[in-house]
Amino acid sequence: MATTGTSSPLRQIKPSICPITGDITYCHQLTETSKTDRVRMTMPPELHVLPVIFVPGVMGSNLCDKNGNAVWVVNSTPGVGWDLGLMDSGQRQKALHPGRTKVYTGGELPLFGLGALTRAQLKARGWGEISASFYKDLLIWLEKHLNGGGTQSNHAKLNKVLQQVQDGHTWNAAKSFKPLSEEESKNAVRWTYPVHAFGYNWLNDLALEASELGKCIKTIKELYNKSGVCEKVILVTHSMGGLVARYCSEVENTDIGHKPMRDSIAGIVHGAMPTVGAAVAYRRCKVGMWDEDLGTSIAVGTNGREITAVFAQSPGTLQLLPSKQYPVQNWLELRDTDGNLLPAPDQPKTDDPYTSVYTIQDKWWGLVKVEWLNPKGGAPIVWDTFSINILKAKTFHQDLADKYHANTYGFYGSALADLQTRRGIPNSFARVTWIMERGEVPMNKIAPTGAQVMAMNHTAVHQSGSNPVELTTPHGRGGAAHITNYRLRLDDARDSGDGTVSVESGRLPVQSASVKQFFNIPGVTHGDAYNNASSRQIAAYAIGKIAAGLPLPTKGT
Repeated sequence: MATTGTSSPLRQIKPSICPITGDITYCHQLTETSKTDRVRMTMPPELHVLPVIFVPGVMGSNLCDKNGNAVWVVNSTPGVGWDLGLMDSGQRQKALHPGRTKVYTGGELPLFGLGALTRAQLKARGWGEISASFYKDLLIWLEKHLNGGGTQSNHAKLNKVLQQVQDGHTWNAAKSFKPLSEEESKNAVRWTYPVHAFGYNWLNDLALEASELGKCIKTIKELYNKSGVCEKVILVTHSMGGLVARYCSEVENTDIGHKPMRDSIAGIVHGAMPTVGAAVAYRRCKVGMWDEDLGTSIAVGTNGREITAVFAQSPGTLQLLPSKQYPVQNWLELRDTDGNLLPAPDQPKTDDPYTSVYTIQDKWWGLVKVEWLNPKGGAPIVWDTFSINILKAKTFHQDLADKYHANTYGFYGSALADLQTRRGIPNSFARVTWIMERGEVPMNKIAPTGAQVMAMNHTAVHQSGSNPVELTTPHGRGGAAHITNYRLRLDDARDSGDGTVSVESGRLPVQSASVKQFFNIPGVTHGDAYNNASSRQIAAYAIGKIAAGLPLPTKGT
């Protein structure tokens, strides 16, 4: 026991386990001599460890090439990753390929704010594998609030946060809300919660990355069982990470040797998960992100050519497309010049989007324009490769359908569509709508019908990868010039959600009996889903609920 005075209250510090050696350690930051608080370091009979592993969203993990050269690293200051804004379609296709990339572990680490935890220890916990720009503040918050110092225990800050969770109505709880009881709170603080991060290759088939998450869980358990007792982990996810976590937990895939890890997972907390896909993924493959989010588009892709060059070769990104389960019927639609929906027979069929939209080659509204698979200066793929990747997406969706860990919590974003713009919150795309607009040049011919427009191929409809695309007819000597008869414009977002995931996809888990609780947070945006006081408190609440229900294990049980 270290003592610098006798009048101040005793501060008790619990031990932790070093993520490098597996040895029990005490982390205490020395203070100036004017502070006279006493510190007691007590070794319990057994150290009960419940690691919290954060699984990030798409583009939230750092990537490098096979030689270790950084390819996608989004630190809190511009650098590699941000530089993609300077690349054309061919350069992007070469750089961002699942077979030529792997997880990069050397991302930015916090300099301050975590007491005696060293940067080497944080790197060993995987913090350098994920984007500091997106997630550094969240990881720091989790570590401090789950393992912070206090007069009673190193979890006093967790208790304080949990006590703030009193009224589920403020979070629009989907199910009957039960605050964390005093007994549950006491049970929750019996655990030590080292915060880890799991970076994965978001370009790759997510089934394979889910298997890698399973290996990570086993490694972490082995580490903490050297000096403590660790039977399970808690997963906290963002966006695509929720799909990876669910697959890891619930799906058996004999082709890759993956077995469900549910018995090693105490529970999962999902944030802003595209449960059955996001319609905006289709839109971005057609026209990029320029008119959706200019700043983000510079890195991700300003036009359809840039995004398709990467998406088409990457099963992971294609697995974000709407699945067959997507709850919005006819989510891809065409309207005439008066804004009226064309008759049903003239509309694309989205009941089986893999064959009726994603792999359609001879219609302008198919997901991919074949020529965009072969950008100048790139490393082209053939249509068969793209088709195989779509099949992987279909299989992944089928394997994951209606599967959730039995102890699931989460939240999704929403807002009233007519209020979102005024609040600075972007609308979402529950559906994607093409609108026919008359061209600037007067037409001398009878306008084509909706059915004729829907049947046109990529030659008749000029697609540059930007919004709008043009429906043209030959004009002039030799047909070299064209007249724009119609423009086909993708409409703006008009639906509720978080700006990326629609409410319809985000709230779908509520229907499952496995889901203990899901919350609706009005105003939360997708990329900043955890940079929000409410969402962080929900995460702390869910972790407390999950931990409180676990019996304390003992060595050898």
